[in-house]
Amino acid sequence: MSEAVGSAATGAASGFAVGGPWGAAIGAAAGLLSGLMSQSARKEEEARRRKYEGQMMGLNTQAQAAQRHTESEQAAFNNMVNQYANIVRGG
Repeated sequence: MSEAVGSAATGAASGFAVGGPWGAAIGAAAGLLSGLMSQSARKEEEARRRKYEGQMMGLNTQAQAAQRHTESEQAAFNNMVNQYANIVRGG
């Protein structure tokens, strides 16, 4: 909210310089709306960023689980091949 107030003050000062008291009133209203909209946009962007980070964390977790599964399957296959090689060699 403080940014909206700052924007209103800036708008009032600019408006006053151009149109006197009426310009100040119009500039303050425009500045306030601008400040409120930029706050809203930042909140929306923050929510999108958090959602994206959550999705990336989930995908990373899935990738790690898949990697562990693949390593486990590879180890089982290697064990089977070694046992077969021992049988073929007569061991």
